[in-house]
Amino acid sequence: MIPLHATCLLTGNFCDECKKKIEERKFTGEDLKVLKAMVKIANKVDINSVEIFHCFEFEKFFLILTISPAGLLIGRRGRTATFLSKELGKRVRVVSISDFSTTLSEILSPVQFKIGTVYEGGKKYIRIYIKKESAQKLPANIPKLKQAISSFAKREFEIVFI
Repeated sequence: MIPLHATCLLTGNFCDECKKKIEERKFTGEDLKVLKAMVKIANKVDINSVEIFHCFEFEKFFLILTISPAGLLIGRRGRTATFLSKELGKRVRVVSISDFSTTLSEILSPVQFKIGTVYEGGKKYIRIYIKKESAQKLPANIPKLKQAISSFAKREFEIVFI
């Protein structure tokens, strides 16, 4: 389900209703790029039941976090994802938001990590441990990954290399 009007996305001139939705949901420029691409491929594939949470543009690919099952946006035999990749000019990685560790493992793949809960100074937060040797395997730079993780994480966290 594309939450904005197709004509608004394609032209870039947003009506009052779309402007209100953009402010309420805090759509980013990356979200709007993906939604525009989805409008362009909508006549080729069925994407009506897909609900996008947030999108992030990394150096080599777009990370698309969905509320709906990832398979709905990937499509049969990856057909929808292929159309979307061609439209965006980069590969796409679709991740369905579920529990914290599962979603995190799909985002950080192929890097293995451990999660620990830290209590410090009366505060509780999550520490994500990644081996230093695995740092070059990360799918994006640390600030961009932190931005993506914080979009779905409902708690504070930090990434530590061991």
